[in-house]
Amino acid sequence: MKELAGEIEQLKQEKSQLSTKNNQLKESESSTKQKLQTSQTELTNRNQIIQGKDNELQNKDKEINNLNNKLEK
Repeated sequence: MKELAGEIEQLKQEKSQLSTKNNQLKESESSTKQKLQTSQTELTNRNQIIQGKDNELQNKDKEINNLNNKLEK
């Protein structure tokens, strides 16, 4: 009986350690997901800025072409 009681106590301790580790992993996962979401939002914002700058450049190219065409006439 003492052996069984000792094994039961050991299993309880292992279960407690595993529960603690599991909770830590869940917290870490949540934190990692939040960081990923933040990074994705930042990338989306940067991509929108880049797209806006690309559009500005295209408009400037059109203006330059129009001015060049007027000069040629």
